[in-house]
Amino acid sequence: MTKIQRIKGQPGAPYEVLFVDQHGHLIVALTEWYRLRSSQGPTNTRDTYLSCLLPFFAFLSEKGCAWNASPEQLRPLLIDFYRERFCCLVRPERAQERVAILPTRDTPLQESTLQVFRSALRDFYLIMRDERLYAFSNPLTSDTLLSLKRLHDQAIANAGAPDHAGIRGEMHERSRRQPTAFIRYPKAREWKPDLRKELGDVRSGIHTILDAMMESHGEPRDLLPRENHSRIAQKHRCSAP
Repeated sequence: MTKIQRIKGQPGAPYEVLFVDQHGHLIVALTEWYRLRSSQGPTNTRDTYLSCLLPFFAFLSEKGCAWNASPEQLRPLLIDFYRERFCCLVRPERAQERVAILPTRDTPLQESTLQVFRSALRDFYLIMRDERLYAFSNPLTSDTLLSLKRLHDQAIANAGAPDHAGIRGEMHERSRRQPTAFIRYPKAREWKPDLRKELGDVRSGIHTILDAMMESHGEPRDLLPRENHSRIAQKHRCSAP
């Protein structure tokens, strides 16, 4: 399995950390994202997102796909990643240009952590696109749903009015909740980082599981809490719909 190493930058250097692959080649995109993310939000959020990005970048390297490929090239790889690494079921919803992700008993992560993974990838491509380092639309966003959202927003009466005016067609929060994501988690609430505090034990658990995935292709069950072992005593293979 491809391994990505972190090299601490020199004091005073613009890059706090450098990321290199197993051949010693600099992973420019990940190194640049890490630098840019240092000025955006809590450091703990950046490090949590990094823990999600590392196994995905390793997966892209194994598959021979560049991080800056078009969404049409990246999305099949993203689906394969969920199937192969997270043992999830993937159900295409072609009419809306998105897929539904369903964890199985072999999935080594909680559903909330899967949402963190999606947020990390979306954050990465948002930042790289804002910096004009990624030439396409965000692969984590459905172009079809985004177009529908724009049409919806244009149809809102008095769309520019604040909520407290009482004349807007719908509340701003409801407008923001219009779905645009390429990846959907049925029955799940959207994960958002808590800017006031982050639970250290939860963050540590996420890092531990994803680091273990970077080190080995071992059985996903070995990464689960001990109390969950009894309910998955019989082996089930990951399968796609």
